[in-house]
Amino acid sequence: MNEKFAPKITETEKEKIKQELKKILAGGEKENKMPDAVFILSGGIKETVEPENKYDFLNQRRFRSNSYLDEDPHGAITGAEARVVAAAELGKFFPEMVFVATSHGRQDEPAHAAVQKAELIRLGIEGKRIFSEEKSVNTITEFVEMIKMAFENNWQDLAVITSGYHVKRCQMLWDKLDGLIANSNAGDDYKNEFQRNLAKFQEKGGNIRFVGAEDVLMAVNNDYRVLIEEAYQSEGYKKRVGLEEKGIKDLEEGKYRFYMKV
Repeated sequence: MNEKFAPKITETEKEKIKQELKKILAGGEKENKMPDAVFILSGGIKETVEPENKYDFLNQRRFRSNSYLDEDPHGAITGAEARVVAAAELGKFFPEMVFVATSHGRQDEPAHAAVQKAELIRLGIEGKRIFSEEKSVNTITEFVEMIKMAFENNWQDLAVITSGYHVKRCQMLWDKLDGLIANSNAGDDYKNEFQRNLAKFQEKGGNIRFVGAEDVLMAVNNDYRVLIEEAYQSEGYKKRVGLEEKGIKDLEEGKYRFYMKV
């Protein structure tokens, strides 16, 4: 996806794009404050099917982030690949920016964070700029681990890259996170550690902004827009939006529940 759209641009054009990206990262705030770290939410991974290679002596299984073509059991797509590509594009315009690849994955899969990190490196981001968080298993636990990492690394301003359809529910989950954890079946140790880390994050003026991957990509190159708008018309995307709307409605009506797998 990324390699196809690498046109030569002038320094003036590059600066214009850079300023637009700063606005996107600021999330509408007056000051275009740059984040201390950019987290990439996982949207699932898929095992790749490659032609048999008699020279592949290790016979390793290979995985990648889900694309706009990959449907889950509900027939919905996540477009996780776009999140990784968007992060890589940001990394090229802001060489000091650091990233956090996230999520654990199922027992029969590698950590999603490891797959994301490998993809970022392949897209030109140095490994030393990429942190890994391999404990979370869903959006809420990604937030819990995010707060913990922010405190441990003295990060105050965080940007979180996800898909555009996911931004509203993410913001609502973040706003209600304290209550969702308190009312969950998580153990007391888990709840207490979360409360301590959240309090420390808030005391330091911690701030989180959610960024739609598609906004980043379309700001960088209009060619991305063609692929994204095509994906928006797919049945898989429409189903995903429907599932998101249900989640938002459940949050609004107080029906949303968080359960830890035990």
